[in-house]
Amino acid sequence: MIMSAIEPIIGDFERRDIHEHISRLLRDLGNPEPPLRLEQVRALQKLDLTYYSKANLSLL
Repeated sequence: MIMSAIEPIIGDFERRDIHEHISRLLRDLGNPEPPLRLEQVRALQKLDLTYYSKANLSLL
């Protein structure tokens, strides 16, 4: 199967939402220099998955 070289269009709302999630993750990791260690990201998210959810902002 050949993947298309066409990139999907991401709307402004989605772009901001992704940026907020990534910014929060990087801040919680101490704003590390590249390369980012994915095992650290996974470990952080397992600590409190509700923190990274926008479904219930009252938890923040």
